[in-house]
Amino acid sequence: MALAGRAFPKLVKGVKDLCDWVGRDDIRVVVEVGVYVGDSTQMFANFFRDAVIYAVDPWEAGYDNKDAIASRSDMAQVEAMFDQNVRHFPNIIKVKRPSIVAAKNFLDKGVDLIYVDACHQYPSIKQDIQVWKPKVRRVFAGHDFANGWHGVDRAVREEFGQPDRTFVDGSWAVRCK
Repeated sequence: MALAGRAFPKLVKGVKDLCDWVGRDDIRVVVEVGVYVGDSTQMFANFFRDAVIYAVDPWEAGYDNKDAIASRSDMAQVEAMFDQNVRHFPNIIKVKRPSIVAAKNFLDKGVDLIYVDACHQYPSIKQDIQVWKPKVRRVFAGHDFANGWHGVDRAVREEFGQPDRTFVDGSWAVRCK
């Protein structure tokens, strides 16, 4: 699997292990919230080849001043890198909107897997979880649990308790009932 952008070995292993844990059976709709240049988006598109992957990101500057990558990145350039990186994937649909706006376009229980890796500050991740939680049918997952992002840890634990599974890159997952 060739990845463009800034993929790191731990990210690749973590997302691959998450995908293996989820399994391919009956996964038709995947939503990734916060896609940056699309490294994990490409991994989801490769693994879930029969699914539609919605890549949700507003690509707006200044969304998280405590995140060094977010605060120093030229988001127009980041978006252009995303477009370039995913151009060969017919199952990826780009959704250039803020998370809470995009969520309104999905039916309750209409998403099989969601992966949230947007703003890591507590109010934002809490809101992302709350607006997307009703939309998810099978697995709610995300990134940066127990990676020093205390807002992520707090919001995940408040909404789900301890995740059902965590992965080497800080990805986490909860099976929905």
